Amino acid sequence: MVEGLRIIGDMVLGEKFSSQENDFYRQNILALIVKNGFTVTGDCYKDFGPGAFSHNVMLAESHVCVHTWPESNFYSLDIHTCNYTRDNSEATRKMAEEIIELFDTDQTKSHLREIPSKDL
Repeated sequence: MVEGLRIIGDMVLGEKFSSQENDFYRQNILALIVKNGFTVTGDCYKDFGPGAFSHNVMLAESHVCVHTWPESNFYSLDIHTCNYTRDNSEATRKMAEEIIELFDTDQTKSHLREIPSKDL
């Protein structure tokens, strides 16, 4: 098995979340992925109305998934990267931190978990 890192979270949306259009988040998630050195191989996005969307990004290194439920002030985050060609652990952590900042996440009420893939 190729080792890697998975970061999953049940996250509470911050107050500034609803002030942006949904496409703002789509474009910025894609930009953060590329900025952190990952390769986008596919992008599936579904807009469900103001603040509600599912965004699944397939990477050469695995995936990033974000699903929002603004009526519950909640979003889920799932990032999984492998270390097949290089150690992506630090880049994965940095990307997760930047996505969390993007959503103005209330970290005092959110739950984030890091799982090395050798432990899955």
